[in-house]
Amino acid sequence: GYYCGGNLTGALANVLYYCQGGVTQSETTCPNGCQMNPPGTPDQCTPGAGTCCLQEPVGSLTQPYTACGAGGSHYGIDHVAALGTPIYAGVSGTVVSYALGHPNCYNSGCDQACWNAFNYVKVRADCADPQNAANDWYVYYLHIDSLAPGITNGTHVEQGQLLATVGNSGCSSAPHIHLEVVSVPTGQGAWLQTCSSVNPTTRYCP
Repeated sequence: GYYCGGNLTGALANVLYYCQGGVTQSETTCPNGCQMNPPGTPDQCTPGAGTCCLQEPVGSLTQPYTACGAGGSHYGIDHVAALGTPIYAGVSGTVVSYALGHPNCYNSGCDQACWNAFNYVKVRADCADPQNAANDWYVYYLHIDSLAPGITNGTHVEQGQLLATVGNSGCSSAPHIHLEVVSVPTGQGAWLQTCSSVNPTTRYCP
């Protein structure tokens, strides 16, 4: 499960550790500190108050952003993590769309239908794009397994709030998060895999 370093011997207090079988699987530095919750509730990064930045997702980076002149055609970043690993909202905002019920289709050859059939959740950030005040920005989490209880269209989430769980839906070779950030002029719709998708790491919290 998830544990703040303050609960662990020799660990950093502001780091959220994900442990399985007594082994640390991932570490996330919490910019606003780590919130230790009562027994039975996973610890979490403390939600930010007025912080307009993106918290790095759980897991380990396996594929970087390479699109739009960056040498490839990957419009987000991939973080590998175990199936069912909690995903916490990287930014405060409103859930504007999601899809569930899509199975894994990787072994079927990843045709166009498979490529476009994945579970996801999309959050519109409360604040303007921190690198372009004239833009809204949206955060997508793809290949999820499920949404957290109470999460649906119109739900407002705080940065660090439980949002979903890691899955393996669609054209996915292993459980992971595909994180994609889209920056568009205020009021304009946001879509995946265009050059409105920016490198998520450029919006990470310091």
